[in-house]
Amino acid sequence: MAILGSIFAMLGRFAGRLLNSALGWATLLLFGKVEGRKQTFLLVMALGSLAWVITLIGILWPSFATFVLAFVPIPSFVDDTWVRLAMLAMAALIPLLIGVGAVIVTDEKRRPKGGRIRAASDSPSNSRAPSAHTKKRRRVSAPPPLGACERA
Repeated sequence: MAILGSIFAMLGRFAGRLLNSALGWATLLLFGKVEGRKQTFLLVMALGSLAWVITLIGILWPSFATFVLAFVPIPSFVDDTWVRLAMLAMAALIPLLIGVGAVIVTDEKRRPKGGRIRAASDSPSNSRAPSAHTKKRRRVSAPPPLGACERA
């Protein structure tokens, strides 16, 4: 039994390295350098986003999505309606899981508190009133119309 556990641990490490190398460059470009645990969450969220797009396609063409997601064709005894319903459920569930992952990845100081998430208009960083840290902006005039340089 201990041998079986070590084999699964080795396979888990290999799968993690494979996932990290496959999607690591994309998350690095999108989010910059992040620490190890957060990078794993971001990788899973990126993979979930790809799976979500495939499930949306799967609602219309169930045989395509089941082959791409599970690498198996739909058996003849399974009705396409059930596969479509499963894809519809996954299309609703995957964004919720990605949202939970986004909350976990966010620093504890910046996480939403309580049972609600503040609207963008409620946050102090998005208020329209100028703060003490706002620099005075210089007004930039519009460029001259086309052909105005030729007349001068």
